[in-house]
Amino acid sequence: MNRFLVSAGLFLLVSTPIASSQPDSIYAFSSDVKITEAGQYEGSSFGFFSSGQHFTAFRGDTVYVAWQESRDFTYIFFARSNDGGLTFGPNVVAAGGVNPSMRVDSAGVIYLAYQNSGDIFFRKSTDGGTTFSARVKVNDDTIPQIGQEEPAIAVNNKGQIFIAWIDKRLYPQSIFIAASYDGGNTFTANVQASDSGFYAYSCDIAADDSGRVYVVWSEAVTALNLPLRLARSDDSGQSFSYRTTVSDLPVDPDQVYALWPSAVVGDGGVLGVAWQDRRFNQYTLHFSTSNDYGQAFFPSVRVDDDLNLTSSTAPQTPSLVCRNDIFYVVWSDVRIRASDSQTVANIFFSYSLDTGKSFVPNVDANAADPNRPFRLIPSLAVNETGKAFVCWVDDRYDPVFSEIYQIFGTTGKYIQLLKGDLNLDEMLSAADVVMLVNATFSRQHYPAPFQNADGNCDGKLSGADIVLLLYAVFANNPFPCS
Repeated sequence: MNRFLVSAGLFLLVSTPIASSQPDSIYAFSSDVKITEAGQYEGSSFGFFSSGQHFTAFRGDTVYVAWQESRDFTYIFFARSNDGGLTFGPNVVAAGGVNPSMRVDSAGVIYLAYQNSGDIFFRKSTDGGTTFSARVKVNDDTIPQIGQEEPAIAVNNKGQIFIAWIDKRLYPQSIFIAASYDGGNTFTANVQASDSGFYAYSCDIAADDSGRVYVVWSEAVTALNLPLRLARSDDSGQSFSYRTTVSDLPVDPDQVYALWPSAVVGDGGVLGVAWQDRRFNQYTLHFSTSNDYGQAFFPSVRVDDDLNLTSSTAPQTPSLVCRNDIFYVVWSDVRIRASDSQTVANIFFSYSLDTGKSFVPNVDANAADPNRPFRLIPSLAVNETGKAFVCWVDDRYDPVFSEIYQIFGTTGKYIQLLKGDLNLDEMLSAADVVMLVNATFSRQHYPAPFQNADGNCDGKLSGADIVLLLYAVFANNPFPCS
């Protein structure tokens, strides 16, 4: 199945409302930082994929990133930042393989699952990523290299490790999992999580501290219908006695599906899942929660606020985090840039303050780049104070052939919105006036949400807003609305 789908057309969303609220605050992101040490034309992460998009972590001021990159050979590289993601230390070869999935526990132990020659392996680091343990094979089939792919890893606060993957030992391919209760030294006999007899595709896994393990995946019920399914284990992954459907796909004559799930267990046992959604021939990002341990899911809400809903601008590969009862999500989204009508694949960010009932207006986490690089496969981490770190791969050094993709990142912080502050530097200045003039007459982009620029709250930008901002900057006059 192709991960990046391209077609044409334009439709208005009529099936699901855009779920958004009016926030009192928003995140602002720093300039991009290059994480790989590969030269501009040397290494490439082309083809990199991580199930659930879990390949970065953030605790205190330390950021951890694991990614796939081809230099002389294809390796899983690891890098760590000790200053909140502003700079990164040396790249470390963590393993030989592809498709890494990583978690970091509260003690800073790094857990890594990855794929090598059709098998699933595990390694960990107890010294912050300086060294990694010997690899341990996770799948227990006896047929060599039969085709285990795209692992996803979860770790609970008891130090139990759970790994799920796409497995081809049976027909059709299904989702298997294995658990470790001894820190990854050994893994249990593999258990089939999906047993419906339908093809299983992209998966993710989450776990709590009470023995519950959740596996979600896309299931091809028919060629036109791929719902998102969930299996739950109540005995720490030894068996899966309950299964249900997560996505609320409608009856639709067009193809409907939910792809690339990202799942997380939040505070109080709330389970959240985000995915790319296609219904009524429209492509959006959806999210749903369950507050009864996956027994039932609330009607999904839409996260993205893009107006172009074609497959060529479809949101892709969400990465989901829950911290302090707040759900955060990032994803790759191709949108039409207002300044020049060009398509740009950027990383967008949003969060929910009401346990997933609504999401704030989307924030573009990327700095403007005239080369229009395609930024793909994002991963999100949020630390204890609410700082966010986002990493992704893009082709900025090879925009013509798009064969060299390298990994970059950015740090986001929570700031208070100030009316008229278009560059989000938390003050009003002539720079904000210049941005407003360019936005009003040249449709150029600015970092702040629209309501920051709309000085008279009439729903559009005009010369009146420029006058109001000039008075606010140079005469300290208040805006007539907020």
